[in-house]
This record gives sequence, structure tokens and C-alpha cells, in this order.
Amino acid sequence: MTLISWSERRDAELARARVRELVGDDRVFRRLIASALHESHSQAITEVTVRTQQSLPWESLENLLGPELLRERAASVSSVDNSQKREVSALELAKRYA
Repeated sequence: MTLISWSERRDAELARARVRELVGDDRVFRRLIASALHESHSQAITEVTVRTQQSLPWESLENLLGPELLRERAASVSSVDNSQKREVSALELAKRYA
């Protein structure tokens, strides 16, 4: 998320071009998506269970990478091993958004 904020405050086109270049590396894309992953938690007063909902700031990511590149990278990037649970969750969610 810091990268997204930074790209909006600096020379936007130059920053976006550099980020688009960097996300060609699967590791960089997975880290970007994982860092953008947001989790919200809710619990009804009468329930013991806490619900967790994950989301991605898809519109901000589209502004950063462009809609076509974001969809293409989300669909083509391979998953990592399950030890990187946040990256796996973020990538699965990105594939659904795409």
C-alpha cells in the first residue's frame, strides 16, 4: 500500500511505469498483492464466531498497474508454497477479482 500512495504523490506516470516494469517479476507482484490485502473482522453480539473478510483495493491497483496488466498478472502468476499464507490468500483473491 505504501507503493500505491507513493506513486500517487510523486511523478505519477514515471512511478507507474517503474512499478509496471517491476511487477513483471512474479515475486514482486505477489508481494505487492499481499501488502495490499486488507482483512476486516466482525462479530455479532450473540455469536462467539469472529468473521474475517479479505479485500483488495482493486481500483487503486488498477490505477497503479492498469486494468489489463493487473488482470493478466493476477491470472498468470503462480502460487507460492502454503507457508506464505498471506501471499497465497492475496493471490487467490486477486484471481477472483480479475
